[in-house]
Order: sequence, then C-alpha cells, then structure tokens
Amino acid sequence: MISEEEEHPCEFVLGNLSGDYFKDIVFIGGQPLEPTLSHLCNCVLRVLVWHQGNVLTREQIAQNVGRHNSKSVKSVAMSIGRLRAVLTKAGWDGEIRNIVGFGYTIPR
Repeated sequence: MISEEEEHPCEFVLGNLSGDYFKDIVFIGGQPLEPTLSHLCNCVLRVLVWHQGNVLTREQIAQNVGRHNSKSVKSVAMSIGRLRAVLTKAGWDGEIRNIVGFGYTIPR
C-alpha cells in the first residue's frame, strides 16, 4: 500500500514556487511568502499542485481538503482568489487558471 507521503511528497517545487505542504510553508524564489497563507489556502494550493494539469471543480477541491458543504465550496473560490493575489504579488512565475464552466488548474 502506498502512503500519502509516497504518493504525494510533502515538499514541492513548481517553477520559483516551493514549499512544504505539511508545515504550511511556501517560498517564492527561496524567500518565505509574506503574508503567510491561511491553512485553507495552503490546502487548496496543495490540491492544485498534486493535480497539476487537471481541471478540478470547486466541489472536488473542497472534497480534497476535507470540507464539503455549500459554505466551504464558496470558501474555495475565495481562497483561490487570495492565492492568486498573494502569489502574483510575490512574483510567482506560474498561474492558477480558471477554466470557465469547469474549474481551476495549474497548467503543466
């Protein structure tokens, strides 16, 4: 049986974005991200990175972060907006793309 850590390593690198999912630490160009992200934003980022290249609906993201009700689905959309703003301002060279009518993805 494959453990979650083997299937999804806890550290990631995606362009100039890197971090540790389980410590909720994110870096841009090797510098700690300021302001730090909320736990929910870190969870949403983790799901998008794990599924990089795949389009996920807000509902799928909410299920993957362990929260699934109408309030948490709306929280996912707000978290993605915050992620985009904070990561772009910090100089991330990637993007979280909205596929209208389908969901969100981080392109490969």
